[in-house]
Amino acid sequence: MMNLSEDSHALMKNATNIDSCYESAFELVFALQDAPEASKGEIKAQILSFVAQSETHRHAIERAEAEWILMGQLQVDELLPVSRARFSVPRSIAGVFNHPRRSNTLVAIFVLAVLLPILWPVLVENPMTDTTGLFVPLSEYKTAFGEQLEVNLEDGSVIKLNWDTELVVSYSENTRSITLKRGEAMFSVAKDVVRPFVVGANRISAKALGTEFVVRKFDADKVDVAVAEGTVAVSLQPRMQGERIVSSEVVLNQAQSLTSTYQGFSPIRHLLPGEIAPWRQGMVVFDQQPITKVLREMNRYTPYELVVVNLKNPQEAVTATYFIDNIEEGLSTLVTLFDLQTQKVKVAGQETLILSSSR
Repeated sequence: MMNLSEDSHALMKNATNIDSCYESAFELVFALQDAPEASKGEIKAQILSFVAQSETHRHAIERAEAEWILMGQLQVDELLPVSRARFSVPRSIAGVFNHPRRSNTLVAIFVLAVLLPILWPVLVENPMTDTTGLFVPLSEYKTAFGEQLEVNLEDGSVIKLNWDTELVVSYSENTRSITLKRGEAMFSVAKDVVRPFVVGANRISAKALGTEFVVRKFDADKVDVAVAEGTVAVSLQPRMQGERIVSSEVVLNQAQSLTSTYQGFSPIRHLLPGEIAPWRQGMVVFDQQPITKVLREMNRYTPYELVVVNLKNPQEAVTATYFIDNIEEGLSTLVTLFDLQTQKVKVAGQETLILSSSR
C-alpha cells in the first residue's frame, strides 16, 4: 500500500482542522439564534472569544453567518460586528430598495455585490487553500408522486430518491453536504477521507465516510436514519438547555436504525435486511410495526390521503409485505384484519379515506 507523503498528511490535517473549526462556528451561530434573549450575551462573548483565536476562526464565523443568511434564517442587521461590515449598506442605498419600480433590479444587484466577494475565492483560488471553504453552487433534485430517481454525483457517490422526495446537494473542498427537504433517499457514499459526507434534515445530521444508508423525513420534527452498510454518526444540532449548549450523537452500525426528534433519539432498532429501503424493489416491508406507522407509510403510495382516527389499539403490531403497485390490496387486507370502518370524503378538494375502528 502506498504511503501518503508528509505534504499530503499536512494537507489532510489542515483540511480536517478547517472543517472542525467551521462546525464549531456553525454550532455557535445556531446556538445564538436558538437561545433565549437572556442567554444571548453570554453566547456572543463566546463567539468573540472564538474569533480572536485566529484568522481561520474569524473566517469560519463569517462563513457560518453567510450560510444562515442564504437560508433565510438570519437578517443582515442581526450579524455580529465581525461580519456586519461585509454586509453593510449605506442608508441612502437601503432606502432605494423600497422604490416599487427599482426594487427587483436593485435587490439582485445587492445580492451579487454581497455574495460575489465571499464566493469569489472558491471560484478562482487553488482548491484546498481557501480557508473559508464556502460551498459551491447548489444542485436540487426532486421526484413527484409515483416517481423514483437515481443521481450519480461527481465523486462517485449515488443517491436514490423515493417517491415525492426533494433534496439539495452542495459540495465544497472540505464537505459534501446534502439537505433532505422532504421524503426519503438512499445514499451510497464514495470514500473520501478529507471530505465527510453529511446529510442534514430538520435539526439532525448523519455523517459517513464510505457507507450506505437511508434518511427519511416526513414530519417537521421527526427523521429516520437506517444503515445498510458501514457506520453513520447521527448528530442532533446543539440546543440551549438552561444556560448550557448541549448536543447529542449516536453511532449506528450495519442493520441499525433510529428516529430523531427535537428532543433526542429513540432507542436503536435492529433491522432485517429487507426492511432497509424495500421501495427499491417496489415493496413496503413491516416487521412488528404499530398499525398507525404502517398506515402512515402506506399513505405515501396512495393517490388519496389516509386519515386514521379512533383506533382501539393504535400500537397493535403488523408484520407484512405489500407491493407498492398494488397497495390497494394491502390496504384492503388491513381493513379486514383490524375490522376498520372506511369513509371517503373530499377535504379541500383532496380525496381522503378516513379509517376508524368499528364500534
